[in-house]
Amino acid sequence: PLGGQAFSPLDCWQYPAFRETVATPQILAPRGEPLPEGLNPACVLDYWSEPSGPQRTRLGITLHQASQDTARYFSVPCQGPGMIRNAALAITAASALGIADAVIQKRLSGWRPSPLRGEVIQTPTTLFYVDCYNANPSSMTEALATFHQYAAVSRPRLYVIGSMAELGPSAEILHVETGRKLSLRDQDRVLLIGLHAEAFRKGLIAAGAQPEQVTLLSSVEAAREPIKDFTGAVFLKGSRLHALERLLPAS
Repeated sequence: PLGGQAFSPLDCWQYPAFRETVATPQILAPRGEPLPEGLNPACVLDYWSEPSGPQRTRLGITLHQASQDTARYFSVPCQGPGMIRNAALAITAASALGIADAVIQKRLSGWRPSPLRGEVIQTPTTLFYVDCYNANPSSMTEALATFHQYAAVSRPRLYVIGSMAELGPSAEILHVETGRKLSLRDQDRVLLIGLHAEAFRKGLIAAGAQPEQVTLLSSVEAAREPIKDFTGAVFLKGSRLHALERLLPAS
């Protein structure tokens, strides 16, 4: 339809269909991101997020309208960059429809991830981040970013990663590339399970991991003992066939 408003993230501006819309554009851009040539700054709403709460279980999202020099703040459950972007888009669209900020915040506060899609389970000694409904390179990267929001910097991290299925002939290289995106600290460890575990390991080593930090396991059950003895933050992510939720303490 003619007129109206169109909301989109900054990376969509590279596509003609978004640049040529007849609607008034509202572009959401992460704070500090360079704006492409030809984009009117008055159409840009920049946003940023930072952990909040005593256990880093929430994020504060600030939306700043540069043309009006106004800023609005919302609190959401801790999530990765992709979901924070989605939240910023949803907030902006809701505001355009006349929904008050207080109502938006109430609805955001009631949002919870679906089972096995970014659940956080806290035991007396360990935080578990459980995202094992399925996995692909994009969702793995997003889940890692979200986990790092939750996991206290001072505590060691144990990454239990199952191979990503259904990636076709590019599976090996995609596992290597995904592994290269994870930088380990000296106190961190990785357990790798599945057909492409060795490819993921190659990526980790290329990213600077030491060989002794990465262990290849023959089965999901083989990870149970290392997890039982671990204190810190545990990341569980892999394709559905691995059913990594079996490694949770209650299972």
